[in-house]
Amino acid sequence: MNYDPRNIDIGQLARKYFDGTATEEEIAILHRWYQDADETDAAIVDITPDEFETFGASMLEDLHSKLHADKAVAPVKRFHFNSKYAAAAAVLIVLCSTGYFWYSNSNVHPKKDIAAVVQADPLPGKDGAILKLANNQQFNLDELQDGVVLKEKGVQIVKNGNEVSYTISAEHTTETGFNTISTSRGQKFNITLPDGTFASLDAASSLKFPSRFDGNMRKVFVSGQVYFDVKADQQKPFTVSANGFQVNVLGTRFNVNAYEGDPYSHVTLLQGSVRLMEEKGGTARTLVPGNQAQLDAQGNLSVVPQGDLEMIMAWREGAFQFRNTEISQVLMQLSRWYQIDIDLQLKDNEPRYFSGRLPRSSSLSDILKILRLSDVNFKLEGNKLIVLP
Repeated sequence: MNYDPRNIDIGQLARKYFDGTATEEEIAILHRWYQDADETDAAIVDITPDEFETFGASMLEDLHSKLHADKAVAPVKRFHFNSKYAAAAAVLIVLCSTGYFWYSNSNVHPKKDIAAVVQADPLPGKDGAILKLANNQQFNLDELQDGVVLKEKGVQIVKNGNEVSYTISAEHTTETGFNTISTSRGQKFNITLPDGTFASLDAASSLKFPSRFDGNMRKVFVSGQVYFDVKADQQKPFTVSANGFQVNVLGTRFNVNAYEGDPYSHVTLLQGSVRLMEEKGGTARTLVPGNQAQLDAQGNLSVVPQGDLEMIMAWREGAFQFRNTEISQVLMQLSRWYQIDIDLQLKDNEPRYFSGRLPRSSSLSDILKILRLSDVNFKLEGNKLIVLP
């Protein structure tokens, strides 16, 4: 049966599909129709919006069972896609046991497979960081063996896997100076600060902190994305300075996203309470758990009462997560993790959005196969990813 929606009763085929009487050929036609359809098209062929969404989920499970009939896999985890990109739901397979997405679309749209234009597949990021001490001594942490990195005059720095920790003894006699731990693109690392505060750095991020927290406050400086679990100390408030604003806390858990050049910086509170204000002055805002504060380059501060915590914290769980995220923001995250530059050559003004959860352990080519579902094509030249019109 040739595919021509003008000559096919899609509504009848859909009902045969739900009844379990559709042939393989008819199911293939339905898959093809669903990729190009939205809820308006569904209404024309007498399919309700609920049936349309159920239809997509059912096809997703059908594809999963066909592709992996010979493997023991966990149930499919479903994600909601808006109607414009509902096609993604029909071809995106999520294996909960591994977190991987699978792409199966070659029989529907005979477009050039993205793997054919990715010559050297950039590797995903890994653990790694540079630790620079106040005396300019530097340690490449991903090259060091586990164990004591430095032990001198009451300061002990120990590396254990993907974390470095500071311990300060009462015999600490060295002059307090600032140390900096920094990750490049394609790196992440964790640190326990001298006061016992835990911090986790995402790619292209840095954390500047004193070798000892003297006086009546603890102040650090952040660039990029850093998660904090602050050691409680009622006598010494903890302050984070980042991209034109300050976060003041006593003991709490929160995430700072403050990449230089990004249009917005964000602070998301997971536990406790924080007070946020511009460094140049202005109105201070107190956040409660679940709040996400957003600050633009002009210093305008707004607060979302309930941020999308699952999406915001996905990086800590080894995943990218997007919900109707504009494609340029998706690509910016990929740029930092896969160490690639982005050349956006889209000529139209229509925004493209993507929703889904992708493992950060995936190869870039696997990620790009999924992103093609948002009607975007790519070409990789060296470390430059060209987004084609």
